[in-house]
Amino acid sequence: MKKLKNFPEVDFYLGKIFMLEGEYDVAQNYFENAYKSSEVLMIPDEKYEILYSLADLSELKKDYNKMEEYLLLIVSKEPLYRDKNRINAIKNTISSQKKDCVEKFFKLYRSYNYDLIKSFFKLSEFYNLQNENEKSLCANAMGVITGFTKIINILKKRNPDFEYKNLSLFFVELKNYDDIVNWGIENNLWNLFNNFAEAALKNSDYIFARELYKILAEHNPEMYWKEDAKIKLLDLIPQEN
Repeated sequence: MKKLKNFPEVDFYLGKIFMLEGEYDVAQNYFENAYKSSEVLMIPDEKYEILYSLADLSELKKDYNKMEEYLLLIVSKEPLYRDKNRINAIKNTISSQKKDCVEKFFKLYRSYNYDLIKSFFKLSEFYNLQNENEKSLCANAMGVITGFTKIINILKKRNPDFEYKNLSLFFVELKNYDDIVNWGIENNLWNLFNNFAEAALKNSDYIFARELYKILAEHNPEMYWKEDAKIKLLDLIPQEN
């Protein structure tokens, strides 16, 4: 009954206002009150918006441990990320010594919580800065596969004849749709693809990194990241000899 007296939506919007005004401590109190009462939200999934705001606020306050804590609460929504056995399977696929390891990854895994891409991107960047290579790799992998899954489903709706065959042809097909390319830019997805290859390399998964960079150097839809992949690939090619 006490919870029913609370109005988390009001606390959330008051927090937004104080955050815009630069009153970060006051904003945090309102956001935390909103999250504590999230069980009575009219739209239950709005609790993730509250957590996003708390994570963004923590980043502004340079409290990166809190930011990580809130982001992990958000991505706990994804069953694949919570399942240690599945995560180990993903890592084993990436660590494969076979040249088709990239194609196996994109054929085997799907993630349908599309609203989590931002959190996986932020976590991957944070872990990269902390030199936590394995955590960065997993967050990158989840962000990429989530964005990839969303685009695959859009392509199938727009082109009934489309069928996923390989990553190169996937990029060729999506370039027919400017809105998809722009959505990827807005959500840092093309950045995530390159970060994924870099994280694999830092985790000593050389073959996966090399094969992914080869595809991105030719097909990344965002020119900046396409050129970045070309440069990274030049550093890797001598290691093949």
